[in-house]
Amino acid sequence: MQKGLIPEMVAAVSKIMRIQDLITVASKCEVITKFRTTIGLQGRFSTRLQPNHPTDDFRGIAASIIDGFFYGNGDAVIEINPATDNVPIVIRLLEMLDSVRQKFEIPMQSCILSHITTTIKTIERNAPVDLVFQSIGGTEATNRSFGINLEILN
Repeated sequence: MQKGLIPEMVAAVSKIMRIQDLITVASKCEVITKFRTTIGLQGRFSTRLQPNHPTDDFRGIAASIIDGFFYGNGDAVIEINPATDNVPIVIRLLEMLDSVRQKFEIPMQSCILSHITTTIKTIERNAPVDLVFQSIGGTEATNRSFGINLEILN
């Protein structure tokens, strides 16, 4: 048997940590990733921009993106949590983000926070998917409640 921490242990400890504790622990971890930008370098700070809109209105989302850019946000990723998990709407949101990226030559990543099965359907329709997201839990039962399993994630 190997020594290690199970997800429930890590989750429990992180719940009782202060923000300062979380920052101290995170500063010990170095994860550098590269896609269109490089994030995770020592002494650098990257942010995500999440321009949601309650009805997935593209003009409202675009206004939030512009506002976020004025604050210097979005260099890690721009992600939208859609109001619905509708494949055509998710594809339109992906295409909108990709057109913004291309038109303004922004080295950004984008992600629509739809269910992974919805994202897979958009990929099958050749949508411009940069990143795939799925909430996961620490147990199989929790993941089943999210409608996912290892087969889907693989």
